[in-house]
Amino acid sequence: MAPAAGCETLIPDYHSRQRLRSARYGRYARLLLLLISCTAPLVAQVRIYEQMYITALTDGEISPDEEALLKSLKNSLALTEDQVLEIERKHASTGEIVTPIGFSQAGRRKVIVQSMGYGNGLYGWGIPFVLGSESPQIYAGMQMLAFAGGFYYSWRYTKEMDLPHARATFLTNGSMLGILSFYPLVSLIGFENWDSIDPEAKIMTTYMMVAVPIGYLAGDRLYRHWQPSDGQATLVTGAGTLGATHALIAQILATDIDADLTENWFRLNGLAVTAGYLGGGWMTWKIFQDQSVSTGDAYFMGLGAMLGYLNGVWLLPLLDPGFKPSLIIVTAAVDGGIYAAYLLGKNYDLTTGETAIVGLGSMAGWAALRGLALIIDLDQGSDALLAGDILARSAGAYWTFQRLKPGARETASRHTKTSFSVNPVMLGMGRRQTIGMNFGLRF
Repeated sequence: MAPAAGCETLIPDYHSRQRLRSARYGRYARLLLLLISCTAPLVAQVRIYEQMYITALTDGEISPDEEALLKSLKNSLALTEDQVLEIERKHASTGEIVTPIGFSQAGRRKVIVQSMGYGNGLYGWGIPFVLGSESPQIYAGMQMLAFAGGFYYSWRYTKEMDLPHARATFLTNGSMLGILSFYPLVSLIGFENWDSIDPEAKIMTTYMMVAVPIGYLAGDRLYRHWQPSDGQATLVTGAGTLGATHALIAQILATDIDADLTENWFRLNGLAVTAGYLGGGWMTWKIFQDQSVSTGDAYFMGLGAMLGYLNGVWLLPLLDPGFKPSLIIVTAAVDGGIYAAYLLGKNYDLTTGETAIVGLGSMAGWAALRGLALIIDLDQGSDALLAGDILARSAGAYWTFQRLKPGARETASRHTKTSFSVNPVMLGMGRRQTIGMNFGLRF
């Protein structure tokens, strides 16, 4: 049967509209799939959001529905406004991708701030000092110029640099290690010998100014070799400080510092502390290089260290030990706090906000106990209340962690016994098509 008059044009128009509608639904399906499948893993939160943003921008504009999905994903990943703005500014409004997905400058301000600090606190006075100037005006003027110069140089240097937080952490810590490396150098030579060689400390000042850029280069080289995540970088550098502290405490425990504070003691100390920092960072990297570590996870272990330290210090009045046993107790408490935090959070990817809330919960538990003690007029210095402080801080942190339920954001790679899949499907309903979701759970 021949089609009625006018149907020849209506049928192609109808099919064209259907194809456009199907394409639009297909795009929404991809966006929705990204939203559902990406809100669980937080290992690469910013990159997940960026990939979805690129998908939404493929047609050159972001529709209201796509904007709502992006907003929902932003809230689910707990991204900050600055992180979202950085992603949006990286891509042209035409939808063309102008920079690679992995490009980030989230750590740029950290490098600039440190460079300005070096300009004012080292180069500003160091340069006129080494050159022999004695004019206060020159010192003050050079500090101001070096402060501004630190901004300009670091701003130009990092303008086109891929600079995530992890790389910034390695750069800034590398430069600080460069400055601090004067200690093992001077201790090996001997303080008295160095004083005879460099009585005005001009060589030492010059050494520190040269060591800063060398430290930057060394830190950057190590970052490019290891390629750590932001959380891994934070954890590795923090572990380096912990390793150096342990080396110092071990040396104090092994020697009589009242009688052994000789130049040989400081020679050994310079080597031990340096080895402790480098060894602590290297061992931590070897342990966690294949594990998911968010920045929140690293801060959570740092929170465990802080609570362990406070609890260790609170134990000293109760046990009344000597000097060296006190060091052992506090060190063991710090290590125990770190290990407890690791065990508690090893199956989760915490955000920095969640870690902060756990810390606030710990403070709230302690404040509640002390407030109640004041109301009922208990002796604030009693042993029972000191022991209660330890329990209240620990219980407050644990209770808050459990109530946060971070298990809702476990990474998919850690599910070994079950798998969950979500797939978009197109459902036909008469002449209309609508999007549907196919859910699968495999045991």
